[in-house]
Amino acid sequence: DRPLDEFPSLTPRHLLSHSSGWPNWRFQPGEKLVPAAQPGRAFRYSGEGYVYLQGLLEKLSGQPFAHYLRDRVFTPLGLASATFEGAPPPRAE
Repeated sequence: DRPLDEFPSLTPRHLLSHSSGWPNWRFQPGEKLVPAAQPGRAFRYSGEGYVYLQGLLEKLSGQPFAHYLRDRVFTPLGLASATFEGAPPPRAE
């Protein structure tokens, strides 16, 4: 729930719950990310928020997103075939 440095009125919880106020996507190259609503006030699906959060996790962990998920989510849960990297490995029969 710590506010984001670049956007002090936002928290990762806002991004995860689609209550950041951000649009789904920006469509013009270089377009500034401008909230359409105050964070925490309303649900508004935002792919931008999830992509931003992915980048934040990569920056804080020093790992590519796929490696972070493998090490911190998939492996601890025993999800041996879960991946964000290419095709999943073949299943053992």
